[in-house]
Amino acid sequence: MKNIICTLLVDKKSYHVLFLPLLSSGIVISTAGIILKFLGEMVGSDGEGFSIIGVRLIIGGVCTIFISFYAQYYKEISKSLLILKFLFMNFVKRHELSRR
Repeated sequence: MKNIICTLLVDKKSYHVLFLPLLSSGIVISTAGIILKFLGEMVGSDGEGFSIIGVRLIIGGVCTIFISFYAQYYKEISKSLLILKFLFMNFVKRHELSRR
């Protein structure tokens, strides 16, 4: 019993350990993307490559920040998704029964 509790605590902590590194890397990537996008707009038509790379870095940074919050609140999100799945399956079953 004690091993199970220790395993659960380690798993819960491992999700929280990922939060700060992912969040900080997402912020750094997004900042670099904003700088490159701004640089591309300043240069003009010659800086289209900077703008494209900047947009891609901004999107990547936002995705990384999203993943960090998902790692932080994994337990709550998975519970909510299970509730939504249960409600959706009940809706589908009721719909199938009403069609018969």
